[in-house]
Amino acid sequence: MGPNKTTLCQPLHRLTSSKVSFTWLPSDTAAFHANKQAFAEAVLLSFPDFDKPFHLYADAGGLQLGGIIMQEERILACYSRTLTEHQKNYTTMELELLSIVELLAEYQTMLLGGSYGPQKFHVPDGKNLRTKRWKLRLADYRLSMEYIKGNKNVGAVAFSRMRFETKEQATVVEEMYLANNNPECVMHGPVLREHQQNDKMIQQIHTACLAGTNNPDYRLLPLLGCMLVAYQQRIVLPRSLRDDLMDWYHQNLCHSGGTRQYKTMRQIFYWPGMDTMITKFYHKRQTRKRAKVHGGK
Repeated sequence: MGPNKTTLCQPLHRLTSSKVSFTWLPSDTAAFHANKQAFAEAVLLSFPDFDKPFHLYADAGGLQLGGIIMQEERILACYSRTLTEHQKNYTTMELELLSIVELLAEYQTMLLGGSYGPQKFHVPDGKNLRTKRWKLRLADYRLSMEYIKGNKNVGAVAFSRMRFETKEQATVVEEMYLANNNPECVMHGPVLREHQQNDKMIQQIHTACLAGTNNPDYRLLPLLGCMLVAYQQRIVLPRSLRDDLMDWYHQNLCHSGGTRQYKTMRQIFYWPGMDTMITKFYHKRQTRKRAKVHGGK
């Protein structure tokens, strides 16, 4: 719990002895409140000291990810989120790696460039493209790894098994793509807003939202730093950006396949006939690739 635990608890322990009668005194009330205060202080989050190493603990359960960041036994930050349906099919080692990547991504502004003590998690030797991409992200951090058994990794294990009432959410790894502040990037908020304003169908929805006559599935939401038209919490993508966005995801997902690309994109974006259009896009790319391999035949 903290320093002076024995001294703080001693007056209360005295009352549990069979050799004394149970008499509650003002000193016992003071001891009780002192213990409550000590417990509360023990779980308060602390500010980071960038001159000292960070210690990261990460874990993954069957339904969610969890992790904590500490310095000298002081908790700096905690992280937990539920898994999406397709992530529940990942192997245990893939989930553990994902929990590390997301913990680092969530607190990137605090951790990037810092020094680290031995980190309490296991990095798998995954050979698929997904784990290779994740491990490349770890290269930005000066980490030293140390495996710790689950029964000793109490904090991270607890956060990876907490009960949640929230709906599934897009992964931080996928949302990191949205953080590109390049004004020329198709994922940039002002770019999306400008193209939505030039799309007649989206502008009709926008007008209906302002008038309160819209379909309840469509709303104006603050996304990527702008007010954008959204369908069921997903950005409605203008027709003018669809080809560029599909190509952008195709490159950033390392050509991972049409189904994977659709499932990734649909967590953030929406347009009518989205699945069919992405499937056609992917098949068209595959045809070009085969033609290139065979000399254009």
